[in-house]
Amino acid sequence: MKKKIAVFMAAGMLLTAASCSKAPEETQKETQKETTATTIAQSEESSSAKEEYSSDVDSQMKVIAKSYDFIKSDYFAYTEGYPDTSFAVTDLNHNGRLEIIVSSTQSSLSNTFFYEISEDYSSLERLRVNGDDKPDAAGDFIMSTSNEDHTVSYDCYMKDGEYYYLLEDVASLGWSYKFIMYYSYSFGNGVSKDFIGGVECSAERQEEKTIVNTWLYGPSGTFFESDEAYLNHLNSFWNDYERLDACDVRWMRFADDTNFPEAIAESYDAFSPNSMTQTSITYDYHYFLDRIYGEDGNTEFEYVIKDSLPENAD
Repeated sequence: MKKKIAVFMAAGMLLTAASCSKAPEETQKETQKETTATTIAQSEESSSAKEEYSSDVDSQMKVIAKSYDFIKSDYFAYTEGYPDTSFAVTDLNHNGRLEIIVSSTQSSLSNTFFYEISEDYSSLERLRVNGDDKPDAAGDFIMSTSNEDHTVSYDCYMKDGEYYYLLEDVASLGWSYKFIMYYSYSFGNGVSKDFIGGVECSAERQEEKTIVNTWLYGPSGTFFESDEAYLNHLNSFWNDYERLDACDVRWMRFADDTNFPEAIAESYDAFSPNSMTQTSITYDYHYFLDRIYGEDGNTEFEYVIKDSLPENAD
């Protein structure tokens, strides 16, 4: 019995020794297989990530949709939750990375933020306006106080390969004070906003007549003494630019996040960077003010052009 046990033990030791002599080679092969499998898995994950964050429009819209909470918390931190908030999905600089413009208005106040898909297509980044990290306070990119979805056309120009947009900002401080401002916007490096010219009016009733004190001015506080000089300045601003087709932008209500993805798709589907639509912007300020100060059809009114702002003006 002891001999059989010894034989079995000897045989077991030989088998163990034989298996040990082969272990390094087999272990190495198995390790190589595992390493190869891991590499393939990592490669597949990497490929999947690249696919998710690609330049494809659908992928970019998914990134915007996932950024709902970020946009809301970031935007409303400055606006204190303006009730009439809207957004539009665009590619105004034609760089292949989508932007979402978020804007709201409350009475005569408005704020606009501009966001763009990051260079690696993985996130949404807020763009600075003229280097400022705060929102743009001018009410240029706003939908309407009625908060209805609709498409707006903007005049588009090009200079040195960059796109520029003419934007009109109309503001009212009660019946008396009215403002009409014109800006040029571009999106090459952040957002650049240049003031082109504007009209400021202060009306006062004098018996049967309404006098509209009018200030026509351009950049750097330049005042114009006549309508002709003012219009010449506004029109000459674009002399060195190439006039392009108008750009159609679809504004949507910034509602709850459940409808956000569908609204993003609808906005982008209606976005047309080369639209044949004619814009309604006019430099003739009488077109806007005549309807306000002469709305009853009986009151006589006249414009008195001033060459400097009143002393108590800001």
